[in-house]
Amino acid sequence: MLLYAGRRLLAAIPLLLIVPLLIFLLIDLAPGDPAVILAGEDPSPERLEELRATLNLDQNVFVRYLDWVWGVLQGDLGTSLLSDQAVGDLLLRRMATTLSLVAFAMVLAVVIGVVLGVVASLRPGGLLDRGINVVASVAIAIPAFWFGLVLVSVFAVSNQIFPAFGYVPLSEGVVPWFQHLVLPGVALALLPAAEVTVQLRSALGQVMNSDYILNAKARGSGLQVSS
Repeated sequence: MLLYAGRRLLAAIPLLLIVPLLIFLLIDLAPGDPAVILAGEDPSPERLEELRATLNLDQNVFVRYLDWVWGVLQGDLGTSLLSDQAVGDLLLRRMATTLSLVAFAMVLAVVIGVVLGVVASLRPGGLLDRGINVVASVAIAIPAFWFGLVLVSVFAVSNQIFPAFGYVPLSEGVVPWFQHLVLPGVALALLPAAEVTVQLRSALGQVMNSDYILNAKARGSGLQVSS
C-alpha cells in the first residue's frame, strides 16, 4: 500500500511541474500587457517599465517560471496582483472555511448515505428500496452547482431561512457557523451521499444473499450468534 502511494506521489511530480509551466506560457501568449492593465488609465512609459520590472515581465517566460518554482520550493507562493498580499497568507486565511465546509459535507454525505443504504436493504425490491434507488440515481445526475442555486433560491432568497453567502468562524458561535454551512454543505454532499447509498445498498444486498446468512435464516437462528 505504501509502495503504491509512493508511486502515485512520484507520478504527480511531473504533473505539478508541467501544469504551472503551461499556465505561464498561456499567460505569456495571451493578447495584452498585464502592466498596462494594472497601471490604470493613461500610464506613463516610466510607470509601465517600473511595473514590468517589478513583475519580472521584462524577463523570459522560462526564467520567470524557474524563479517561481524556486520560490515555491522555499515556501514563497508569490504575491497577489489584485490585493498585493502574499498568496500563502491568503490561502491560510481561507483554509478554515474550506476545511469546515469539506468536513461538514463529508459527515453529512456519510450519515445520509449510510441511513438510506441500510433502509433500502431492509426490504430488497420493495417500494421503499426502489424509491431510494430512483432518488439516488437522480441525485447522481444533478450537478452540484445547479442544486446549490436551487437551495439558495428556495431557502435563502424566497424564505430567508439560511444566509445565501458568507462564512462565520466557529469561534463566533455554533449556530451562525452551522447556518452558513448548511446550503453549500448540502449541495456538496448530494453526489457523495447518493454514491454511498447505491454502493452500500449493493454491498448489503450481496451480504444478505450470502450462504451463511441464508443458512442462518433456514435454521431459524436469524443473525444472532451464541456466545
